[in-house]
Amino acid sequence: MLWKKGGALLTRFAIGLVLASVLAFAASAQDARRGAAAYARGDFSAAAELWRPLARKGDAKAQYGLAELYAKGQGVDRNPQQAVTWYRLAALQGHGAAQFSLGGMYGKGAGVARDHGAAAKWYRLAADQGVVLAQVNLGFMYDKGEGVSRDPRQAAIWYRKAARQGHLGAQYNLAAMYADGAGVTKDDAQAARWFHKAADQGDGAAHYALGEFYRLGRGVGQSDAEALRRYQKAAGIGYADAQLHIAYLYDRGRGVAQDRARALKWYRLAADQGLTQAQYSLGAMHWNGVGTAKDYEKAVAWYLLAAEQGLAEAQYALGISYRLGISYRMELGVKKTRAGAMKWLGRAAAQGHRNARYVLGDIHLRQRQVAKGWWFMCAAANQGHAKAQHVLGLFYEGRAALLWPSRGRAPVRTDLIYALMWYKLAVAGGVNEAAFYLEALAARMSAPQRFDAELAAGKWQPNPNACGAAGKPATAAGR
Repeated sequence: MLWKKGGALLTRFAIGLVLASVLAFAASAQDARRGAAAYARGDFSAAAELWRPLARKGDAKAQYGLAELYAKGQGVDRNPQQAVTWYRLAALQGHGAAQFSLGGMYGKGAGVARDHGAAAKWYRLAADQGVVLAQVNLGFMYDKGEGVSRDPRQAAIWYRKAARQGHLGAQYNLAAMYADGAGVTKDDAQAARWFHKAADQGDGAAHYALGEFYRLGRGVGQSDAEALRRYQKAAGIGYADAQLHIAYLYDRGRGVAQDRARALKWYRLAADQGLTQAQYSLGAMHWNGVGTAKDYEKAVAWYLLAAEQGLAEAQYALGISYRLGISYRMELGVKKTRAGAMKWLGRAAAQGHRNARYVLGDIHLRQRQVAKGWWFMCAAANQGHAKAQHVLGLFYEGRAALLWPSRGRAPVRTDLIYALMWYKLAVAGGVNEAAFYLEALAARMSAPQRFDAELAAGKWQPNPNACGAAGKPATAAGR
């Protein structure tokens, strides 16, 4: 009897515990729903109050929600360290979104020391649960070798998983991998397929890529009309590279009727987004009065924007404008100055701009700075600048001392074979004046010397490094 009685008491006690648990769970679930509703309506303080006790009891969803509030400073003071604490507690319980967010905190170094390896670990756990953003980020890490060994094949696997879930960026990246044959077998048809999927979601870069594919017939039937339609789609969305491309087409009349006014419009749209080539082209149109009235100040203003971003062609154009005395905002004291010209021509020349090197050479020679002038002429000549090649012919023939006298030693020794070679190259490049010197020099050279010069000219190849370091000209540059 006692056993039965005790058993009956035990049974009733157990039932009471179960009932209490059910009631507690129902209350917790109700608080969780109330917290979610408060968050949805923007009452973050109420959400924090409702989620905090649940989070302390180990509710993963509440822990994640509380972490989000601390990460964003919603309803609580922003506290990345607290965010990491609650993300971690939820992530350790297998909460996919928390695992992804914890990976992001490690990747940014927010609330915890930056650790790309740890970021990749948590992204992988979330990605295995199908969290699409984690799959994209993991693909990117394998693509770039961040936190993991670079592995394009793994990158493609994770991009594909995310792409199949409809992630636009993953679709575009997967298409690019098929186009390049990175991590997958090169397959233009597959590349076009995924570019189409990304384009269908309104991605300008994908439309632009498809424009290139249709123009070249890569993975799709060649169609200039469809290529133009795709470029226009991308440009209309605001994709700057497409706007620049459309401008080129109208500027040159390729695939469309030439329309410089339309070209100007598209250049302006791309230029306003910071594309240096568009800014330079816009400057050139204002400079030359193409598609618009000539306006040197507007031209130089656009050149300046591109030059300051490092575009060598714009730096050269700006240097020339200073040299000619055409400048932007002259009332601010920007006017014709040698210093301004030297500054911008120097920057262009440092990037290997051959015209800038020729002009700098000319400036230095006119100032009787023969060694510097020689070096810039030598560099330009060895990049194929025909007028500079003519000048090198004068140097090697020994005429430079008469044209540009200096007190120092001549930068190069006289060498008639070199001289004839450079004259020949200059004449081939269209410098008619060089023909006079070529004929006069050839008349006083022996047949073997002329043969050697002809052979040297035939073998000549551009070599930007043929003249040594700036200011230290080589003594036998060019042969």
